[in-house]
Amino acid sequence: MNGDPLLANDTLISSFLDEIMLCNRKLKRFTEGLSQEELEWTPPGINNSMSWILVHLATTLWVCHALATGTRTKFNPMAAGLAMAAVRGIDCGTDDHLPAPSTDDPTRYLDEAFKALRTALEQDELDLDTRRVYADRKWRTAWWFLTHELGDLAYHTGQASYLRKLIATLRKRSPRQVI
Repeated sequence: MNGDPLLANDTLISSFLDEIMLCNRKLKRFTEGLSQEELEWTPPGINNSMSWILVHLATTLWVCHALATGTRTKFNPMAAGLAMAAVRGIDCGTDDHLPAPSTDDPTRYLDEAFKALRTALEQDELDLDTRRVYADRKWRTAWWFLTHELGDLAYHTGQASYLRKLIATLRKRSPRQVI
């Protein structure tokens, strides 16, 4: 880098968006061809279904969008498994809920959230280093929060990969049995 802060910021945002896009593509692959029952299935000892993961991650991206742009979230993040009770500095809806993915297009909500966040980060002049949010018992920058949530996205993408492998194994064992 040449020391230009705008160039540095553009590079960070571009890399950040590339990582989200990679996870998004993987999640599309993992959910492709799954029935509604398979999307909702959880094996013993695991709490999160593929459907829950998609809703959770879409909501995470909407929260990142709200923080980055200073707008209100479209959904109640707590309904999708985000521990928002300990987070301050993000304007959250409390009555609206993100609908569950359907078998028609299980990643549609995730795509919508990603596109909104991408548009905001690429087109708007956002100061992610001065906008603040209270998370993890400290005041943090918006940029910290976005990169922190990228870790959550990667974690749950790995979880979705594991679920898909379990579903494939069950299909091989008893192809006629419905999960």
